[in-house]
Parts: sequence; structure tokens; C-alpha cells
Amino acid sequence: MKKLYKAELSSRLKAYSSMALALTAGSTALNAEIVYNDIADETIEVDGLFNLDVDGDGSIDFQFTAGLTLSSTSSGVWSFGSVFGYVTSYSVGNAGNQLIGYAGSFYNYGSALDSGANIGPDGPWLSYPSYGNSAVLASNFYGTTYGAFPGQGEKFLGFKFSAGGNNHYGWMRITADVDPVTIIIHDYAYDNTPDAAIEAGATISIAVTELPEGAVSIYSFGNMINVMNTIGLENATATVFDLSGKQISTINIVAGLNQIELDNVATGNYLIQIASNQGNTSKQIFIN
Repeated sequence: MKKLYKAELSSRLKAYSSMALALTAGSTALNAEIVYNDIADETIEVDGLFNLDVDGDGSIDFQFTAGLTLSSTSSGVWSFGSVFGYVTSYSVGNAGNQLIGYAGSFYNYGSALDSGANIGPDGPWLSYPSYGNSAVLASNFYGTTYGAFPGQGEKFLGFKFSAGGNNHYGWMRITADVDPVTIIIHDYAYDNTPDAAIEAGATISIAVTELPEGAVSIYSFGNMINVMNTIGLENATATVFDLSGKQISTINIVAGLNQIELDNVATGNYLIQIASNQGNTSKQIFIN
């Protein structure tokens, strides 16, 4: 399916591509804080299940399901499409993996956000671990449609997930409808800076505060990236991207020498971004 982006999102994608090209020419000024994933459209239909690993660390962050129940006393049908952020029996997520939404009479529903909506600490977040931190996206309850997504086309679902003790905020662009119930995940993104808010539909972010020269030293040798934290950066992370913007690895930085070993990656240029309370910086490095 060919993607049709709104003008503002399309311009961001073009800007991102331009900066990626600049990196290949030797520029080191890009701070790609937002990790954007333009996946092939993933469709979840009745009896379907899809597990989403947002940051590619091998752990399931969200689980999408769709189902249908026939009434034993009438010809009515109850169909539903939902997403879960915390299902221990399926090793899905944790209590910090939540969705923006609202409470209905019997179920919690995901909010269908417009492009540019703020997704950050203020929520409103659906924090109900006993219900899997779940959100119904579309439901037909014996002829009556429920949920914010049906009939709205492509909308954004705000999410947050907890990784390494830090909260990260992001969006998923989703179409969800009934008759029959179907969920389509088009793409998604999150900000890899802990606790940083993101706008629905945003794909890139440029750091405002640059670290002073000499605050951190970054160099590579073979498949090892060395990061020397010389001034004791606080709440600092180091994240490695390929030049398409895909996140390869991330670690928390402590004082002194930190190392990131990149196994099974292609030889070539990569971008490493440092984010901290004191500011951000980035550098292009070569891995062989």
C-alpha cells in the first residue's frame, strides 16, 4: 500500500532524508532524537494477533488482537479490536506501557488523535494493569459501534513504554474499523530521549541545547564504539542509528568510559547521539 502523508508529515520525511544525505557527506550536526519506523502496513483481522517490539530490543511492548463473539440467543455479533500494553502470560510489556485514552462504561478506549497532538507525561494514560493496560480501538456490540477510531480513517494512537527504567513517548498511525473489525498499523515513532514529549506524526527532532566541546569524547575501533563521559553527564544515554534512522543500540552512560559493541551490523557509517540533562550532541562514526 502506498503511503499518503499529510503535507506537514511529508515535509518532515523529506527533511529527514535530506539530513541523512548530509550525514553521508560528513556532517555531524544531526540529533535524531525521534526514531521513526515506516513498516509495511500490518493488518489484524478477526482471530488475528500482532506483537509490536517498538524499540527492537527483542521484547514485546504492545499486543494487538481482534475477535468476534456470536450471541447464543440471537443473530447478533460482538466484534472488537484492542491493544494491550501489559500481559504477563504472553510476556507483553510492563506496567509502564500505556496508551492515551478514556474510560467507557465497561471498557477503556484508545483516543484517536489528530496530527500535532501532544503526547507526553500529562496523558491521559490508561493505567489499569489488571486489564492489561488495554484500549479498545473499534467495537461493534450487537449493532452499536463503540470506540474513537471507526469511520475516522487514519488517526494517531499515543503510547508510552518503559525501557531501562525510563519512560519514552510515541505515536502509532492506525486505521481501525468494524464490519468486519480490522486494525491496520501504518507506521510509528517514539522519542528516544527519556521523558521527552512528542507530537503525533512527528518524525524528526533537532536538539536545542548542544553539549560544550570536550564534554564527551566519541570514537570507534572495529565494531566497538567508545564514549568517554568526561564531565559526569546526568541521566545520559547513548543511542546508535543507521543512516536511515533505524535505532541499532542504546545504553545508559555512566561517568568515565562506556562501550557499545555492535555485532552483526554492516560495515559503514552510523550516527551516535548523546542525550543528557546538560544537553545533546551527536557524531558520525564508522564501523567495520
